[in-house]
Amino acid sequence: MATGLADDEIAARLVVSPATAKTHLSRAMVKLGVRDRAQLVVIG
Repeated sequence: MATGLADDEIAARLVVSPATAKTHLSRAMVKLGVRDRAQLVVIG
């Protein structure tokens, strides 16, 4: 994600479905208390 990959590209690299990748990203954002992907990248 920090390299600017789209959800589909992240899913392909992790060998999971795009929906699973989106779920993982969403849950990480909730757990870290960030409001968007940009903030998640800054933290990561």
